[in-house]
Amino acid sequence: MGGPMTSGFQAELEPPHDIAAERVVLGGMLLHPNAIELVTARLTAEDLFDGRHSRLFSLIVGEYQAGSATSMPAILGRLTDTGLIRVIDGPDLHRLINSVPVVANVEYYAERVRQMGLRRRLLTVALRVAQMAAEEREQSAESCVEAARIEFDRLEAVAAHDDSGPTPISEFLRATVDYDWLIPGLVERGERVLLTAPESFGKSTLVRQISVCVASGTHPFDWTQTSPRPVLVIDCENPVTLNQRRFRPLVSGARRRGWAEDNLWIECRPDGLDLASPNDAAWLIRQVRKVKPDLLVVGPIYKLHNDDPNDEQVARRITKVIDYIRRRFGCAVVMEAHSPHGDGKGPRPVRPFGASLWRRWPDFGLGLRPVAKTDPKRRIAEVVQWKARDVRQWPAALRAGTDLPWVGMTGEQLEFERALGSVP
Repeated sequence: MGGPMTSGFQAELEPPHDIAAERVVLGGMLLHPNAIELVTARLTAEDLFDGRHSRLFSLIVGEYQAGSATSMPAILGRLTDTGLIRVIDGPDLHRLINSVPVVANVEYYAERVRQMGLRRRLLTVALRVAQMAAEEREQSAESCVEAARIEFDRLEAVAAHDDSGPTPISEFLRATVDYDWLIPGLVERGERVLLTAPESFGKSTLVRQISVCVASGTHPFDWTQTSPRPVLVIDCENPVTLNQRRFRPLVSGARRRGWAEDNLWIECRPDGLDLASPNDAAWLIRQVRKVKPDLLVVGPIYKLHNDDPNDEQVARRITKVIDYIRRRFGCAVVMEAHSPHGDGKGPRPVRPFGASLWRRWPDFGLGLRPVAKTDPKRRIAEVVQWKARDVRQWPAALRAGTDLPWVGMTGEQLEFERALGSVP
């Protein structure tokens, strides 16, 4: 029932276009190369409504970018060579040129064509949203709302036309570059951090420690005071009862130092999420929209999908959702992943298990590598930075603590432990 209603709605709407403006734009491009520069700063072939105009636009731009002639005779020759002469012939080119009142005004007509293209895209998105709303599918109404928001966000990015061009280096370096720290010296707003470690070696514990410390305004490793920040934890692996036991001592310690407890939110989804599905992706976006955290902790990765962990397209779908959240809400993201088993010939790898995208996608990748033959009460993990886009002050190693589960160690402290023989 919804389909015919939407189809009828669509049939009543004439796609916005201005064929006369398209002719002026193309005629101007044929008359002068400078017009091509002005036009391509505003338009792509998709902005032109007439299919023949789009193909001619692409041909002219391609010749211009290749350094070839773009005069009418030259383009007529290329139309013949490519077989497009059957679609646009010599008289058509003459009519395009004759439609140009003044070449200097071509920018005005290009903007007119761009506006029509944007309106058509808007209409397409609106119809797509209407179709989703009208059809009764497994996708929930809430998922449709989030899908609509994403579609309109993308359209907004297209509409925010920026043709300012590259910045001169003198001006580029003149701007003050300040770090927007979430964790001073470690993580800036909007960054992606992926923690890896063998199974049951404390990476989830470290993630909880970071979450509570950021929310309470405490540096997770040196205990210095920072600004408390809102944190959202989506645990897709551990049940409520386990998280209650693990978070309780961390929160008790934070209370002693004094903090606003409404800075930390947690949701346990031990059955996992499938961020490749519209429903689960929309659910996660809704939680972030409610809390508006500065730090989102979600994972582990293997519980964010139901497919082959080595599939690059699966990883790409997950990162697409996470990157949308980062861009839309401006939060940093901390995730965790297992590291693969070694071959027995050396230390176990610290890279993330699964698709290679997980090694390229994060801004910072940190692996916890167990130090062999360590007293369990003095458990020590070397911190291996397997990915870093910038220099940061992550500790060289971590050891089991008392007030906090993990305490940072410097490289000198680790070497001192080795020298004493407590760490062979």
